Amino acid sequence: MCNEALQCGVPCLVSPHVGAGGELVRDQDNGYVCALDEQVWVDAARGLLEHPAHWEAMSRQARQSVRRDALADAAARFAAAVDHLLRAPARQEAVQ
Repeated sequence: MCNEALQCGVPCLVSPHVGAGGELVRDQDNGYVCALDEQVWVDAARGLLEHPAHWEAMSRQARQSVRRDALADAAARFAAAVDHLLRAPARQEAVQ
């Protein structure tokens, strides 16, 4: 999800316990890697929402930090998964 959000220019707030934390989402660059503390998350979100220039700078970094084709690739993989499920024998029996 972070790939797609970043490609759309959305700075991400993630926990250090997710795979994207620290690698894809770089703290204070294209988002925030936040400790599991409610106030830390509130402060990070508030900082982005109340300061449009800060959001815009992180948004620019977000778009630059991911592959250009990440969104199209994710959509193609999702469509392939749906196609696979529709062709599965158990699914076909349930539809009949």
